[in-house]
Amino acid sequence: MLASNPDIGPAQKVALFIATALFAGQIGHPNAHALIHRPNRNLRRLGKALYMSILMGHHASAHPLVHHVHCGTSRDPVSAPKGRGFWRFFARAWIGSYRAGYAAEA
Repeated sequence: MLASNPDIGPAQKVALFIATALFAGQIGHPNAHALIHRPNRNLRRLGKALYMSILMGHHASAHPLVHHVHCGTSRDPVSAPKGRGFWRFFARAWIGSYRAGYAAEA
């Protein structure tokens, strides 16, 4: 395994981890998003599993149950208010999406 190679130092291992996570997120997120919109239950489950593998399992609930219903309103945590900076929006979107998805499922 590449990460257990003794010739790779700690900084290189961290860089490898970050690169792998970015790759998985860039490939996994669009695929998972497409799958959770499919009518076939097994494909939706696969989309949920993909979201869980990139630590975004909450998005499988929050996206169709919250974002699709409240898109562009203050009730949608992933619709940025006009003029809000990225970092303020990022915190609102990440935490708000998790909470809204949990509430929608409960």
